[in-house]
Parts: sequence; structure tokens; C-alpha cells
Amino acid sequence: MSEAIVEGRHRSGDRLPESFIVERYGVSRSTARAALLVLAGQGLVHAVAGQPARVAEFDDDDAMAFYRMRTAFEPMLIHRFAQRANPGQVDALDRALERFEDTARGSDDVRRIHRARDGFYEVLFDGADSQPLEQVVRQEYAALRIYRRQRLTPAQELRRIRINAASIRRVIPRIAQRECSAAGTFSHRMLSEDHAATLRLLARARGA
Repeated sequence: MSEAIVEGRHRSGDRLPESFIVERYGVSRSTARAALLVLAGQGLVHAVAGQPARVAEFDDDDAMAFYRMRTAFEPMLIHRFAQRANPGQVDALDRALERFEDTARGSDDVRRIHRARDGFYEVLFDGADSQPLEQVVRQEYAALRIYRRQRLTPAQELRRIRINAASIRRVIPRIAQRECSAAGTFSHRMLSEDHAATLRLLARARGA
């Protein structure tokens, strides 16, 4: 269900009553209830006692908070990967990035490109081996995808993510050379640039 929410199959503001989850996913009511609790904990749904849960909606202030989280925690994840990952994991990260880059260049399907990007992050999580960092990064990543889907057109998101793929490539040499601090610092700069580029796209979207 979290994947369905992040990819937009359940859209912001959609109602998710337990009966719908039971029927749609073929689970028991207790499992549906437990799933909603997990999703609420991840910030993907808003649950109010006595009312059906709804898929989360994020405003500009929420997005700013998540972008601040992103620029704080993802460089820590990159630093830790550069510090702890074995050579096989570093090679796997490079291959995952190549798949992300190839998909971003060759496809106009935003969901497909995001799945390729997800593959890169799975390798990053594995090599960094930090459950707390992984949890925080997954949460802000999911929230920002939902927010951008609310605000950006598919063409704008496609442009943004292609730029992001090219930016990530510039971090890989620092990781390969085990320049942990440099990798983290460069990652922070890259994420700040991505944030600024997204704000420019949002400003254009509001002015359209």
C-alpha cells in the first residue's frame, strides 16, 4: 500500500476505509487496521478516530520541513556508505546508478524512472547499514514524492529527476575513493541544488 500511495495509485486526499483495504488487497480487517497504523506512522495517511483514513496531503511548509530533513540526513547516509560499504556494494551502487541514468534518459515514464532510482537507494541503504537513517530517508523521500506529484506536472517532474540523476553521478567518485567527508559535503550541495531547482519549477507552476 505504501508503494501504491507513493506512486499515486492512491492519491492525496483519497479515503481509505478499512472495508476498501479488505476488498482491494484481500486481507482481514485486523490486517487492514494494522496497515493503516503503519502508514500513519510513516506519515502517508492521516487517521482521525471515527473517520476513514485519508491519503496524506502536504503543503509548502511541510515540504520545506522535509527538504530540510533531506539535506540533513541523506549526506549522513552517503557518508556512512562511503565509510562502511564493501567493494562489491560500491560496484553495485555504480551499476544501480547506471540503470537509473539509462532509464531517465530513455524513458518518459516517471514511475519507471522512480523505480530505477529506488534501486539505487536500496543499494545505498544496504551498504550504509543504518536502520534509523534508512527510516528517516524513506519517510522524507515518500513525502516529497507525494508533494511534488500534487504540485508539478509530469513533464516538470521528468525534467527534475533527469537533472537529479546527472547530479548523483558526481558523488560516486568520492564514494569510490572513500572520501567520506567529501562525499557527504558534495551530497549536501547536490541536494540543496535539487531543492532550489524544485522551488523554481513550483514558482513557474504557480505562475502558469
